[in-house]
Amino acid sequence: FFLIHSLLVMAYVIEKKERDLFPMRKMLPILYELESGEVLQLVEARGEHWEQMRILLNKEIATGGSYPQENTLDHSQFHAYYLSGNTFCVIPAEDADANPTIEKTFTANEVLGCFYIKPNFPGHCSHICNGGFLTKESARKRGIGRFMALSYLELARALGYRASMFNLVFVTNTASVNLWRSLGFKEIGVIPNAGYYPEKGGYIDAIQFYYDLTSIEKCANKPE
Repeated sequence: FFLIHSLLVMAYVIEKKERDLFPMRKMLPILYELESGEVLQLVEARGEHWEQMRILLNKEIATGGSYPQENTLDHSQFHAYYLSGNTFCVIPAEDADANPTIEKTFTANEVLGCFYIKPNFPGHCSHICNGGFLTKESARKRGIGRFMALSYLELARALGYRASMFNLVFVTNTASVNLWRSLGFKEIGVIPNAGYYPEKGGYIDAIQFYYDLTSIEKCANKPE
């Protein structure tokens, strides 16, 4: 798997485009309360988060069935691939220790999930974005994936994108398939035998999902 420092997507080299970040940054942090009462926050990913994010991505690559890469990524490869757009992560809220009666499940600055937003195509088609999502195994089944998905739609619109497209959502990744369906994404195509995963029985199909972001008011309120 070959990566260069420009953004490589499909058959395209995509130059990074300057975007107005103010509307997006005005929305952050986005807070999310777990059933336990513990409060999490979605923030822009910073340097202290990157290595945790790289570990999450490499675990997904090693497991197979969600990302197409065969080999895990070193630091430079991770930066070129995952950090080439706008990147966000979910961590415990900064004032999470304010209420001592709430049992703390996670540690300060622990990355529980993350995602990127970047163009799916170059030039005239760069208004269509793509996202890549990761949730830490110990943080799953708490609604964090859905929280990130809702935040992704709002933030992508705030960044000026008009649509979102996911190129490869493997049919065996049922949690992801069900999530995008539940949020109203359109299934615009199926790629037969898109991925080869011997541990999952061989070749598996992938769904392409599309969402019209113009249906979201630009700079809308934060997701609930």
